[in-house]
Amino acid sequence: MVLPQFSLRMVLGLVAVLGFVSLVMSRGLQGSAWAMGATMALAALVFAFLAYAAAFGLVFVVSKVFQRQAIPRRLSRVGTTGADSLSAPPRDNSNLVPPPASESL
Repeated sequence: MVLPQFSLRMVLGLVAVLGFVSLVMSRGLQGSAWAMGATMALAALVFAFLAYAAAFGLVFVVSKVFQRQAIPRRLSRVGTTGADSLSAPPRDNSNLVPPPASESL
């Protein structure tokens, strides 16, 4: 497993951002209207992220519990006709070739 590598610059930046968030939250608790709004918006974003993560975790666990076993497909012989035949007509790729460049002066 690859461990995440944290640099000193990233840790100091995270501390600075969280210090600013803490300052805004303390101003919100002191009664400043703009800080209350910013705190509620940040709390809503965090709550939404946690709800999305919980929904993903629930779906992941349910998909692992009710996982179907892969059923091997029966391959048909080349040259037979039918819906599950492996032989298909060649594709026309002539429209994928770009036109030659025109030389105009």
